[in-house]
Amino acid sequence: MPLARFLSFDDFQAAPWGALAAVLRVPLTAREYLAERLPPLHLLLTGLEPEQSRTLRRLRESAEVPGVELYPQLVLGDRDRAPGTALLSGRLEQLDRLARALAPDELGRCLTRALGERPRDARPRWKVGATLLPARTAVMGVVNVTPDSFSDGGRFLDPAAAIAHGLQLAAEGADLLDIGGESTRPGGGVYGAGMSEVSAAEEIARVVPVLAGLSRQCPLPLSVDTRKAEVARAALGAGAVVVNDISGLTHDPGLARVAAQGGASLCLMHSKGSLGNMQVQPQYEDLLGEVAVFLAAGVSRAREAGVEPERICVDPGLGFGKTVEHNLALLQRLPALAALGYPVLVGASRKSFLGKLTGNPLPSERLQASVAAAVAAAMRGAAVVRAHDVRATVQALRVVDALLGS
Repeated sequence: MPLARFLSFDDFQAAPWGALAAVLRVPLTAREYLAERLPPLHLLLTGLEPEQSRTLRRLRESAEVPGVELYPQLVLGDRDRAPGTALLSGRLEQLDRLARALAPDELGRCLTRALGERPRDARPRWKVGATLLPARTAVMGVVNVTPDSFSDGGRFLDPAAAIAHGLQLAAEGADLLDIGGESTRPGGGVYGAGMSEVSAAEEIARVVPVLAGLSRQCPLPLSVDTRKAEVARAALGAGAVVVNDISGLTHDPGLARVAAQGGASLCLMHSKGSLGNMQVQPQYEDLLGEVAVFLAAGVSRAREAGVEPERICVDPGLGFGKTVEHNLALLQRLPALAALGYPVLVGASRKSFLGKLTGNPLPSERLQASVAAAVAAAMRGAAVVRAHDVRATVQALRVVDALLGS
């Protein structure tokens, strides 16, 4: 009698994975393999009768049910009459179509039951401070304490203004706040020369008063947007519980240890090239593969430094060494990045690629495009979206939550 159950990527990392990989003929470098190849939903079939194994192979070879992947290429169990095992993966509608194609066979009924019992939201949840973010797409509100940020530079440079802005974003429904004291806008694109690097002392002077004030008045978890270990240490002392590193631990290797020692959560972002030139004709041989490898390396460094795995989040880095086409491709293939097994954060809000797509050169005129990108990210499994316009983003994601059944 066949059995079907959904697999999470925690299952792939569990102790029995070696035996499962051998049965399914999938390389032991499972995360890299699956990150590139597997769509969002994964069903493990066991106890297949020989005829059922042959039926699955026939459906795969005939392409009657497009989009469903079947591993191994030859389903085991139909030669020596031992129970077969296979891994099916695809989008929900594709797997539903397969179940209908197999009806009324027992295997079709088995798949139908499994799909009816699927997890309502299986995305990983990020632990920040003592809080486990909700089983939906959380919203990270942006508080820029800089004179030169691309979207709102100078508006909240005064600590009192920044604190008031953070409290306003909290009232609008943000789940956490991200406070940054150094603009990291890339050069080479619409922002000319890009960022102007500031010293750690200057960055600390900007963010610490804001973090300290918000930690006294705001119940939300606070994040510091920094690449520097010295700034992260001061920020954690002032009330931050998250370090958001746009360099993915490549700028300051000591930052991971600071996060670990402070019990902080860590978001690791992908970027390519230096901030001064990354938007000058960025190129990739394998976009998704290169981003996944970069993020996996950052995760390894974080874990080696002692950061708890449930406190790690990854970010594909839209707009950081990417063309419009690169950004769209990464948004489309977010489920593959989720295969790394960590929550995915997406920061598309007000970015220049949205301006190019809509013809709006001013960041302040990109509200609708930013919300659309946040919705697309949420529908593809993003655990967190980073947003300037929190109220509109929260309201749009409530609709997404209802559609996804969160």
